[in-house]
Amino acid sequence: MQRIIALASIAALLSSGCALPRATPATFSTAHAQAGGIRQTVDPRDVEDRRKYVEQLPAGTTVRIDLADGTHLTGTLMGVEHDVVIVQPKTRLPVASRRIPLQSIVSLTTESRNFNVGKALAIGVGAGAASFFVLFTIAMTLLDD
Repeated sequence: MQRIIALASIAALLSSGCALPRATPATFSTAHAQAGGIRQTVDPRDVEDRRKYVEQLPAGTTVRIDLADGTHLTGTLMGVEHDVVIVQPKTRLPVASRRIPLQSIVSLTTESRNFNVGKALAIGVGAGAASFFVLFTIAMTLLDD
């Protein structure tokens, strides 16, 4: 019985493929977004208002930026220079920070992380209870042999 449980566990871990390395790193091409997206214009008055808004945001704020070429970017605000917003994109693989001119930004919104302590506690208790019952079932199976 132990061999069957061990083989089933190994098969489940291997079939999930969650730890397999990728052959090539994922890259994002903006060609598809530019081809299908509609290019938007940015009003010069909006650029000045947006600069004032971004300057008052603290560094480390998660922002979503929609660009005039139809693409969007989610990342961490690192700073603001005169006419450039510096953002560290949130991607699966680390990439260099981007300098985005204010003239190319159509909209910039902050994204909050809805961290709920109660929800996190419930998930932890549920995971712990599930782990206990799985280990209890395995122990009972081993003792019956």
